[in-house]
Amino acid sequence: MTSRGSHKPYIIPGNISEVLKNKRERSNYTFCFNPSGFSGYLVNGIIVSEKEFDDMHPVLLKPKALKGKNYDKTKNWMFNEQSY
Repeated sequence: MTSRGSHKPYIIPGNISEVLKNKRERSNYTFCFNPSGFSGYLVNGIIVSEKEFDDMHPVLLKPKALKGKNYDKTKNWMFNEQSY
């Protein structure tokens, strides 16, 4: 008898096309160091901080919700939905 091992769940990203587009756009900007200590990315002639730049072009993968907000249907009574 062979052992199959344990099942490892994989993350299926729901925003992969947006992440790839943002990664391409991020590569077009230059990171600048200033002698004053403030550094950031140069966007349209303005130096933007790293946090603001990450908010403009996020690269975080978000998992795809395959069946909606209650995928196992155990608490449908809370949402006034049927459980079958």
